[in-house]
Amino acid sequence: MYIADLHIHSRFSRATSKEGDAPHLDLWAGRKGIGLVGTGDFTHPAWRAELQEMLTPAEEGFYTLKPQYRLPSDTAGAAQPPRFVLTGEISSISTTSSSCPASRRRRSSPGDWSGWATSTPTAGLF
Repeated sequence: MYIADLHIHSRFSRATSKEGDAPHLDLWAGRKGIGLVGTGDFTHPAWRAELQEMLTPAEEGFYTLKPQYRLPSDTAGAAQPPRFVLTGEISSISTTSSSCPASRRRRSSPGDWSGWATSTPTAGLF
């Protein structure tokens, strides 16, 4: 069983800490007893490059922080490093600006998400 936090934003997201990087997410997950951390924002090119550099495959679909990036911690009982899973989200920020492509997208029915975000398989990302 995992205690998980799957709603994380990277340092590349708006109004987030500059310490929202993989080493700090790993450190704080360990301190809080969180065993599974969503990466959030995995479609951001710079964040994805950092993740590719800093994470290594663990179990299928899960990653751990490479040891050389791990920050020192005095937390007792954090024997197993937290796992990372690639996650993202759909932006639903609305705007009335006609110059914004998102403002021109309209769903024809409640279940019609065509023209919006498409899913990307996580296998083989790294």
